[in-house]
Amino acid sequence: MEALGPDWDPVEVLLGEEAAYDLLYSGLDAQQQRLYDDLVAAGVLPARETAVLPLDPQADPGRRAWVACPKCADARGCEPCAEQRTCSAHWRYLLTTTGSLLHLQCPACTHVWVHESGFGATRSLWDRVTGALPGF
Repeated sequence: MEALGPDWDPVEVLLGEEAAYDLLYSGLDAQQQRLYDDLVAAGVLPARETAVLPLDPQADPGRRAWVACPKCADARGCEPCAEQRTCSAHWRYLLTTTGSLLHLQCPACTHVWVHESGFGATRSLWDRVTGALPGF
């Protein structure tokens, strides 16, 4: 771990890998899509919608957040979630926090993402906006 340095963030690494795969397999033309589908059917490539990440080692059911998952939308149709109340079924692992940023993982689809809570914001509005933009 020492070789990775103090700035290594496993959540950011996983997010970067997911973004790279999304970019790699997006915008395929018809022929490329057929080839991709053939490779998935042959088991050479994982299907993007079924490929799941393992649970993060920091995933602890004792640390939870109630935020909608942007990938699987598993809380759709849930009355407590629609009313923005805590729900016993649709919680997320709260992996880490950095100021007002929550690093989350969905237990249903294992998607990992960062959510800006705006609560207890230790970062300025400018930092929150520019921090979400590529190249800043």
